[in-house]
Amino acid sequence: MENSYSEAMSRLPEKKLIRIITTERQSRDPLAVQAAEAELAARGVDEFHIRRTAEEFKKKVVKGKEMVSEQVPAWLRLSHHILDIMCYIALSYSLVYMVVWLELIDDEFLLELLGYAVYAVSFFGYFVLTEFNLHRTPGMHLTGCYVQKAEGGYADFDTIFARTFYRLIPFEGTYFVVTGKMLHDKLSDTKVVRKQFVEDEGIEKAFVPDHLQ
Repeated sequence: MENSYSEAMSRLPEKKLIRIITTERQSRDPLAVQAAEAELAARGVDEFHIRRTAEEFKKKVVKGKEMVSEQVPAWLRLSHHILDIMCYIALSYSLVYMVVWLELIDDEFLLELLGYAVYAVSFFGYFVLTEFNLHRTPGMHLTGCYVQKAEGGYADFDTIFARTFYRLIPFEGTYFVVTGKMLHDKLSDTKVVRKQFVEDEGIEKAFVPDHLQ
């Protein structure tokens, strides 16, 4: 775990590291805070610069210019979730209609079986390909969000595949109603952040997707 924190922190921009050890300290895992402190030390960032930057964060809050939160509210999560489900349904129905229209199979049982296969393949294809290659689904794009690892950085293929699989858990809707969070985020150790947060913190430039390293 400690090594994974160190790797994640090594990719974060300086301001984000300072936020982790100051304004976000209480809400962070102690190991993550230690890794951030170690990374700042390795970069030669002195205490004076850290305190000065932390004061700048506080001044922005006092002036009503609170920094953009990385957290995505429940209503926004629900919005892009509904948009993605609509996109997936449109895609899968189009593929099934194409199979029927081409009349490749006459047997009704095999045709129905193929239909289920198309639904499954299009489901994983839709979420895995978009979240792994683009780091956000079409729904997230429309609502200005990205998917990342819980501790930062773009998620690898295995993580995205597991995240997509967890979407199939039947009682995820109940979990969302109770907690306001998505179960597939918790189980796959991922999170969804605002686009503005990614741009303001420089994360998009700081992170190199694992499959491009």
